[in-house]
Amino acid sequence: MVEEDPYWFSQEFISELLLRLPVHVFWKNTEGVFKGCNQAFAKSIGLSSPNDVIGKTDYDLPTTKEESDAYRTDDLAVIHSNKAKINIEETQTRRDGKKVTLLTSKVPLVNKQGCVVGVLCIYSDVTELKNAQHELLKAKEIAEAASQAKTEFIQNMQHDVRTPAAGVWALLSELTSQESDPKKKRVLSMLTESSARLLELCNAVVDFSYVDEQQKPVVENKIDIRRLAADILDLNKPAAYGKDLILHLKVDSIIPSYVLSDEFRLRRILINLIGNAVKFTKCGSISLEISAKREDKRHLLLCIKIKDTGIGIPEAKRHTIFEKFSRGTASDTNEYPGTGLGLYLVKKFVRDLDGDLELESVLGKGSQFKVILPCTVPLLEGYMHGLEIDETHVSPLKSIQELAIELPLASNTPLDTPFHQRVLLVEDDPVCLFAATEVLAHFTNQLDTARNVHEACMQLQQQPYDFVISDLGLPDGSGIDILGFAHQDEKSKNPHTPFIALTAHHQGTEKHKTALQAGFAEVVTKPLLHEQARHLFEVYAADSIVNATLDIIDLNLGMQRIGSKIPEKALVSIGMLLDSLKNEDLPQLKRAYKKNDLLSAREVLHKIRGALNCCGTPRFETSLEALHQAIKTHEDLHKITAQFETLYTEVELIADEYQKLKQSKTESLT
Repeated sequence: MVEEDPYWFSQEFISELLLRLPVHVFWKNTEGVFKGCNQAFAKSIGLSSPNDVIGKTDYDLPTTKEESDAYRTDDLAVIHSNKAKINIEETQTRRDGKKVTLLTSKVPLVNKQGCVVGVLCIYSDVTELKNAQHELLKAKEIAEAASQAKTEFIQNMQHDVRTPAAGVWALLSELTSQESDPKKKRVLSMLTESSARLLELCNAVVDFSYVDEQQKPVVENKIDIRRLAADILDLNKPAAYGKDLILHLKVDSIIPSYVLSDEFRLRRILINLIGNAVKFTKCGSISLEISAKREDKRHLLLCIKIKDTGIGIPEAKRHTIFEKFSRGTASDTNEYPGTGLGLYLVKKFVRDLDGDLELESVLGKGSQFKVILPCTVPLLEGYMHGLEIDETHVSPLKSIQELAIELPLASNTPLDTPFHQRVLLVEDDPVCLFAATEVLAHFTNQLDTARNVHEACMQLQQQPYDFVISDLGLPDGSGIDILGFAHQDEKSKNPHTPFIALTAHHQGTEKHKTALQAGFAEVVTKPLLHEQARHLFEVYAADSIVNATLDIIDLNLGMQRIGSKIPEKALVSIGMLLDSLKNEDLPQLKRAYKKNDLLSAREVLHKIRGALNCCGTPRFETSLEALHQAIKTHEDLHKITAQFETLYTEVELIADEYQKLKQSKTESLT
């Protein structure tokens, strides 16, 4: 056994150890008198030797009284509690007046009898570290301010840039559709395409800001896949028809009427993929096929395929086109303009939804993008198969010459049957106001307009409206202010009038959520398009002339739905429907209305909607859908009394028509 060197236990070693420690060490008795320290501490307070410190107190050293009081307070806390205090942040004023920050730890000194006889302290000068932290904090605040400025810029861009861009695009689209002169129409078409590109660029910048800053959480919404797919194809029809492309839409019947997913992300996935397909396809066709694989009663895998006959993607580019700002073609050629963000966003959104994205492409022959997304079936809907869709859309305009011949005839024919409802449109931007007015004029000749909150409130005081479409941001307030004014008093002319918000902000943003929470029935993103306007009139003007032109009972539709060629069987289905409505469904619906029980009302409507799959009652289905949409957006059933009354009236009309048809069939047999 090797003997230990006695040096390691000598006073000489302890003194040398204290001398070389890179931190400051000292110890005091319970009275606060220094009993020793190391050289580093003595030097830091301007003394030449540790011996010069012994016998002094903090009040004898070059520190302020406030600092000495703080040191003594910490010492006494350690002594009285017999517990250590670790990493205390203290300040100290040096002889030259410089203030430094100390990170101090203090522990009690205990004798053999267990009594506290003093305190041992060790500290480091962390002034430079604190200065660095302060600089980092300032830099962080500057970065956050810059980020906030960017966020505000993006938000302003949505309104201040996207609003006029959307208005220009909508207005040019309307002018293009009405122009009969081939040369003028060609110029207008080019202007429309350019404005659409500007709007697309605005959308891409806004989308990218959400992704880049991770501001947008995944939120499940109730989505009608068929309507969503049809809407997006409609958006791309002008560009596709301009190239004489064939559009094909196929939706499998296994997909229920509604699924739960993030509508914002799903919509942007389809818009980007179908928009790219149209952009990179010069001739041929584009197909959107949606199928599903059912996993259990509430879960399915949605399979979306977008296939085109376009230019294809070179193999070397297939791994890079999903990267940020990556493009398949050079930007300076201007043949296929874009931001290089579309497919990056698609990949990001698919990943956000826990989905998969696959690409197949043959150069010169076309590409296919396949998106697999997990979805949930709404609890109240149940897993019921929806309508199978298999549609082919071909451009009605084969050439400029044909266009010149056909348009004069078409221009003399009304585009839509006008509605009888009175509508108020509130919009401060003159271009958007004009464009929206042109669209709404196809549906009603009773349209009033207002440019601000004051004008709108004056109109609402004088005239009852069937529904109001209002911009959210107005010069003297908000569309929410107008809604509050209209709904504040049951004795007013518009206490229950549905309000539809019109905004440049994307779906799912805080603006949309705020509007819905304030009581808007739904929110429409600018520009107001033809199909969106039709939807609003069909839902919020259910007793319109368009509804009146629908058949109360359509036996051909009924036979088609039950798979029979015998009208009497379709009539039997109507009788069973009436029996169920009068004996079960309507009494339950009236009880739900009386109790303001939204859940029960939805359950009854869901049951009725299931029964209608075997009946031909077009008018009643429209009224039912209007009530269904209204219940989804209102917490108080008594605010949508008109929709309930319309539904009850339609049932009575069905009953009367049923008796007439039944009598007619009986007489024909005799």
